[in-house]
Amino acid sequence: MEFIPWVYDNAQSILRGVTDCAEAAGRGDRQGLKSLYDCLAMEVQLCNQIGHARPEEGSEHYFAYCVEQFTGPGWPHGDLVGPGILLMAERQGQDTHAYETALRSCHISLDRIPPEVVRRTITQLPDYCRKHALPFGIAHVPEGIV
Repeated sequence: MEFIPWVYDNAQSILRGVTDCAEAAGRGDRQGLKSLYDCLAMEVQLCNQIGHARPEEGSEHYFAYCVEQFTGPGWPHGDLVGPGILLMAERQGQDTHAYETALRSCHISLDRIPPEVVRRTITQLPDYCRKHALPFGIAHVPEGIV
């Protein structure tokens, strides 16, 4: 997919909005929850505007899809995507502190997936991405190459 700078800038702005309101939303604060919902609405609109979900669905989601074959169905989406966010951001050399703080503030479980399942998923992730023809991301790159 084509990289579009204004889409990237908008997605980054939405991400900042989410991390900024996470603590208040996690407490159930009315304004914090409204801010979180506003960010979600802007994300949906951005994806509708460009005709695909790439700004909100990347390697963190690929991790969630792949790990689900080992955990089985029925897990909360956040419990699968949350750890994926941290793992994939770390693989890209990003500082994950703000993401982890936001996820924990919103009561997302980051350690529910057993470590051996995480390792197995990371090992199989590149093949999973190719098999399902997912748009290219860091998840396509074998561990240790990054």
